Amino acid sequence: MALIGDVLAQGDDVVWAVDVADDMGALFVTLLLNHGQRIVCIPEANSLRALR
Repeated sequence: MALIGDVLAQGDDVVWAVDVADDMGALFVTLLLNHGQRIVCIPEANSLRALR
């Protein structure tokens, strides 16, 4: 919960990208959605390409 607050304090336009490959990712997505946050789903292949 503190992480969400800390990130939101950094700016008004926050977009989260989360890897939902496990239970912890799903829990984090649920917390974000319950706090009205915007989440973007990027397939793994595209996210790896974006890092190059």
